[in-house]
Amino acid sequence: GPHATLGCPPPGGSALWDHVVRGDGELPLLALARGEAPPGGEHEIYLHPDLAELDFPDREIFPLGQYYGDSLRSGRWTSMVASRGCDQACAYCAAHALGGGLHRTRDPGRVVEELLRLGRDHGVEGVLLEDDNLFTSRSWALELLEALGQARTGVRLHLPNGVDPMLLDLELVRHAAQAGVESLALGIESLDPARQAALGRVIDPAHLASIIRCCRGHGIRVAGFFIIGLPGDTVPGILAQFRDIRALGLDLAHVSVYQDLPGLALPAPPATPARRAALAALKGLFYPYYYADKERVLRALGEEGISRRTVSKAAARFAHWVFR
Repeated sequence: GPHATLGCPPPGGSALWDHVVRGDGELPLLALARGEAPPGGEHEIYLHPDLAELDFPDREIFPLGQYYGDSLRSGRWTSMVASRGCDQACAYCAAHALGGGLHRTRDPGRVVEELLRLGRDHGVEGVLLEDDNLFTSRSWALELLEALGQARTGVRLHLPNGVDPMLLDLELVRHAAQAGVESLALGIESLDPARQAALGRVIDPAHLASIIRCCRGHGIRVAGFFIIGLPGDTVPGILAQFRDIRALGLDLAHVSVYQDLPGLALPAPPATPARRAALAALKGLFYPYYYADKERVLRALGEEGISRRTVSKAAARFAHWVFR
């Protein structure tokens, strides 16, 4: 993660840990367990040069059923990645620094094989593709989606990380639906052009609207991620953005308060107690404001259909969002 990899002081600078593994962990952790020198240098962020050399994770050694237990979805779920890293240097995200600014892809055939094994050997019904940026290479993403569509794995796919809407187009969305993608999240972050420029995430409103319509037209539930508490944010500006978010036609929307993590190009404003309290209150206000709509609530519950289970879980999650 960003704290260990990017915020770790030089060796000997802290007594809080014995070892820190920075970057891809498979081979460095193995070397550490064997008492050997880690690959890539002792103090470097290690990026494995060829992802094809790494075998599939051993899914026998941890209980799949305990993962994603708070999800509205039923069945057996797990996560995997088809690529690692991101070559976009967005000012609010540490993924670029964590991965050396590289986007490393796996062979689409191997991704399909892993999904087939998950369904066949482990009874997995759905997978969350946790890639930092699945669509940064359009040609590779299209090849992957076409391979998934042809394979008909039967595994339901969800893309929970914030996809840059400007990397999507109507053809990619159509192939995503054919590949079994049931939902995706858009990393919109802000609807204010000035904030977008500062974040390095400039979005054309007409293109965003067309992507949302296309996703919903193909039966893909679409969520939006947004950030408040950015430099220059004001209470009236945040409230105005809430109104604009509500008008986008998203199935789900989530608001986060900006955090000053290591490796970010855009520092967060000073986190005074008053500012933290105000931003927490605004975040809590967003959810009853956004979901105070019958159609939107029904769409949110529509992940697995309305049942006693989904309603009770949705109510608990809603209360957590509002009051935490």
